[in-house]
Amino acid sequence: MTGIDPLTGLPALTLSNAEFAALARALGEPAPDRIAGATTDRPRDVEARLLERGVVVSGTAPRVAVTAARLVRIVCRPFIRTRIRLIAPGRPPVAVHVASVPEASIGCVEDGTTVHYVPFGTEQLIDYLALAAELTEPAGTGPPGAEVPIALPVLRAAVQDGRSGAADRLRAAGLTPTDAAGLGAALSSGSWGSLSVRYRAGAGRVSGGEIAWAGERSGRWQVPAALFPAALLPPAEPAETAAPRDAGGDLTVTVQPVTAAGLLAEAVSVLPGPGPGCDEATGSGG
Repeated sequence: MTGIDPLTGLPALTLSNAEFAALARALGEPAPDRIAGATTDRPRDVEARLLERGVVVSGTAPRVAVTAARLVRIVCRPFIRTRIRLIAPGRPPVAVHVASVPEASIGCVEDGTTVHYVPFGTEQLIDYLALAAELTEPAGTGPPGAEVPIALPVLRAAVQDGRSGAADRLRAAGLTPTDAAGLGAALSSGSWGSLSVRYRAGAGRVSGGEIAWAGERSGRWQVPAALFPAALLPPAEPAETAAPRDAGGDLTVTVQPVTAAGLLAEAVSVLPGPGPGCDEATGSGG
């Protein structure tokens, strides 16, 4: 990814889900659920491809090359799991997963039936997230604004209304004409983003958070994660402990105009700081 320095000694790899799952099994590691559940290739064919590329070293008992083994272990047992999802009209949905340990991170970029695994130093994590989430405009770009309270069902209905209908509904719910027009445009743009973070917080607890936004670069609004289009949600993960996305009934939430810098600051706020447990893994759910 442009602007991110490669990590010396840990090469990038492009692998099918079947190839990654085979490497994880050979190392006795739990492959992430999104990979383990999507393997249909014959094991013999997978092993032949890995041998041909030098990812697996031949011998009496074929073994995973050292550098590939390190990459696979980071993806299978990271300290931090970050997931970015983007949707915009006229292009395929974007899904990027990042697995991080203190000294290294692996960007996992889905590309059809394969995944590009791109190592970089964890000190560049925020820069990588900014590029992957397309939050790269200059600081201060975009409309500043205060938080606006609104009922979650009203927001959900406004998404279906189209631009003018959304603005009318939002004005009727008490928003100012300016806020109603801006939020209505964002909700009807078809452009959405989501960034979630999960990490072990010690004593078996999983911590983290999720931020979401709607709208194009010139008019993003931060919105509840529950509003993100269901078609892009990942499969249910047993380790998740958050409340169901549809919980809340007439719950009042807050929305606000937001800049790229504001969204990245929110991302930083849900990342773990230094402290006990920072070398623990998050298991195999991501």
